[in-house]
Amino acid sequence: MFVDENKITETPIAYSNTSGIAGNPYLEMNAGIRSVKLFSGAVTNPVVEGNLVISAGQHYSIFTYDTLDAFNHLKSMIVSDNLAVPTLGKAKFRFFNLSPDSKYLNLQIARTGDTTRRNGIAYVGNTPGSTALAAFSEINTGLFSLTLRQTDSSFNLITDQSISFQDGKIYSIYVRGKIKNGIGTTQGFNISTIQHN
Repeated sequence: MFVDENKITETPIAYSNTSGIAGNPYLEMNAGIRSVKLFSGAVTNPVVEGNLVISAGQHYSIFTYDTLDAFNHLKSMIVSDNLAVPTLGKAKFRFFNLSPDSKYLNLQIARTGDTTRRNGIAYVGNTPGSTALAAFSEINTGLFSLTLRQTDSSFNLITDQSISFQDGKIYSIYVRGKIKNGIGTTQGFNISTIQHN
């Protein structure tokens, strides 16, 4: 990743990974209008490029997704991360659908007597980055199972995958890859989690 022509990631970020580490995935950059470019090892021109307006003291996440188009560009999404501490005994999460052929998705996060649902979540497509997408919701802490299916189907794409929410922590959960490339495979439809703090 380059900011104003300066490389700020010394090692490449592998597919489905983030910069930084769990609990601190962020890179520092100066506030203001910044020119950002992302390169892929297989492509000489940037796969993502544009200007970002960065406010001092704020946190942002940039997601790149989908497949290279005719111009060797990927889609990208930038969202503002509100890292206000959750209520005592709670965590926060948000969910993104970055899978191009997944239609609408229903997410269920459950354990006995405690279920959270997000239904009809559309692929973010060409118009990502809304305030609604960026918002985190509070959830109880502990170990849950995560199940994911398409809205128009009774077939679970992801079944009872374990996910643990820790007190005071903030998470992004997202799906990636294409269903047609397999479910649960490295390059196919799969789910990832980012811990922000």
